[in-house]
Amino acid sequence: MTDVLLGTLDYTPTTLDAPSLQVTVEPKIHGVVGSQFGDLEFDVGKSVRWAEHFCNDMFITDVNTGVQRYWVINWSATFPDAEHNVTGRNFFTDPVPWRKEQFAAGDKAFGYNDADWCFFIDAHEGLSFDIRSLPTDYNAAPFMSWMYREIQRAVDAGLTEVAVPFFTYLKYDSLQNVTYATQANDGGAALGIPPVQQPIGVPWYLPYKSLVRIIKVSALRNAAYNWSKLDQPANLPAAFAASKIQIVSYAYAHWNIQDIPPGQTTVPPLDANNDLGYQMRNLISLVRPIPGILFGTPWHAPNTDPTAFPGPWAVDATANVDPGLKNTVEESGHTPPNAATTGIRVPMYDQVMRINLRDGLWYEHGESGNVPLTWDTVNQTWVPAYDPDTWPDDGIDAEILPPPTVSALSLRLNGTAGTYVHTDDANYFDFSDSEAFTMVGIVSFDNWHPATRSVIVSKWGAAGQRSWYWAVEAGGGMVLVVSQDGTASQEYGLNLTDGAAFSLPNGTPIALAVTFATNLLTLQDETQFWMCPSFDMMTWQTVGPVLTKPNPTQLNLFASTTQVQIGAYLGSTGNAASYYRVLSIRRGIGEQNGAPFLSYDEVGIFRGDTVVNPAFDRYGNLWQNTGAGWSYANMPGLPV
Repeated sequence: MTDVLLGTLDYTPTTLDAPSLQVTVEPKIHGVVGSQFGDLEFDVGKSVRWAEHFCNDMFITDVNTGVQRYWVINWSATFPDAEHNVTGRNFFTDPVPWRKEQFAAGDKAFGYNDADWCFFIDAHEGLSFDIRSLPTDYNAAPFMSWMYREIQRAVDAGLTEVAVPFFTYLKYDSLQNVTYATQANDGGAALGIPPVQQPIGVPWYLPYKSLVRIIKVSALRNAAYNWSKLDQPANLPAAFAASKIQIVSYAYAHWNIQDIPPGQTTVPPLDANNDLGYQMRNLISLVRPIPGILFGTPWHAPNTDPTAFPGPWAVDATANVDPGLKNTVEESGHTPPNAATTGIRVPMYDQVMRINLRDGLWYEHGESGNVPLTWDTVNQTWVPAYDPDTWPDDGIDAEILPPPTVSALSLRLNGTAGTYVHTDDANYFDFSDSEAFTMVGIVSFDNWHPATRSVIVSKWGAAGQRSWYWAVEAGGGMVLVVSQDGTASQEYGLNLTDGAAFSLPNGTPIALAVTFATNLLTLQDETQFWMCPSFDMMTWQTVGPVLTKPNPTQLNLFASTTQVQIGAYLGSTGNAASYYRVLSIRRGIGEQNGAPFLSYDEVGIFRGDTVVNPAFDRYGNLWQNTGAGWSYANMPGLPV
């Protein structure tokens, strides 16, 4: 890898400075985001976070179609100012009703006005702008002005929709280390703020027509509106020939499995079995096929892709609509941007492709935020795979850190009434709209055949505030209890006759899970229990049959306002002498290789090795130990 120095940011006036604001009343713009791919989605957070700058409010439609989301997005916590819903529709079989549902749900949440405009972008897409000329009101609205300009083009032409040039990202090339400075470094070296180094590659794009994505609300409310325009590329209308906005799709690129397999240091070569990007391409091509981009079976390798064109690097995550960014070195020693792609300044991948697009690594650590992390399954956390001090200079040649010390430390509850763990109520612990859920724990009970039910985890208050609880059944087995009205209960019990594999000796540690869902085809609620004796969270096996109860009206579980409790409900019911290594609560029941732990969307996780009281989890839930009968100890028999 070679090293290149990118120029600093200069915020002094330039010849590109925009004139004074000329528009007194700007249209209100509503962002409408679709997240259709589940676990195949690219970096949802980057796309949505960037798009937030260009709208007044945002509504997000996510999916729960049985495909888990491994890259967890807790919309309420990550985008607290946005609203969101979850749909069971399949976008790829019929996108028009999917789009209509998006709009209707956003309208319900925010109350759109007929004179407003909606801006549609999907989580697998990036919003980009050509910054070589500025909107007239740039100084007053450095972000929104880019949208106002495109809407004004439509208004001037008597149109109620904006067509946006469409590009697909196909690959990266010419990897190297790049050093670039930040705004603080511009004359601020004395402050001790170092420059940032970033492994970077040249992105290659294929331009293809345009998509209608900015639409006036009054047009969308017209029963005759042609919704297919949002997903069917068409030639760019003359009214938008000077357009400075682009939609970049990341749904057609090849990419590999999400994580480097344990014991390996590189990503396996692409083939028909591991090319998840190709799976994504196969889906999006059902809705939006592009000539020359092959899909379907047999698998088409990357060398069969059509000719693409190199684009520029994106240098900064939020300031690259600022014309003061100057003196950048574009692809030094490499092919310069093509005329057709040189205006793409803000791809979704802000510093571009982080080694490469979906190369199998997760990056979060270090000053540059790009040190690869690996998942520590025992301690339930991400840890750096390379020395953060040498990674910026050496990249994949940096020193590989040894694996983290394995910890078996767990929370010990002695079973006395009033001793438990709790976190406050949150709406994401309520499973509404016939929503499925999964709960997973690594636990040990002193008595797996208790005289009365011993609670694993609950959201179950007094009558009128009941929602759900999961427990070890009296005499042995497991039970899930739910309530649809807050008072009456439905029980899904697994006795030892049905679940003989669960006949555990007292004190045995085990990884357990329970999944619950409403089957919309049979109109039944379904519960399945699971166990993972190996603790690898991959080799799960079902325990007993699927347990069902009729639910013809698709009633939701009651949205109780009581707290979530581990080891009890109501604080003094179901207490048992037990150990808790980890307890995870997740929305959805998606499985991968029969593994419910890889389910749709984790919303809370309690870790027994967090030797503090209280402690926040990664989602902002505050877990507190209550009562006097708790301590921390190694769980007897837990493999380390």
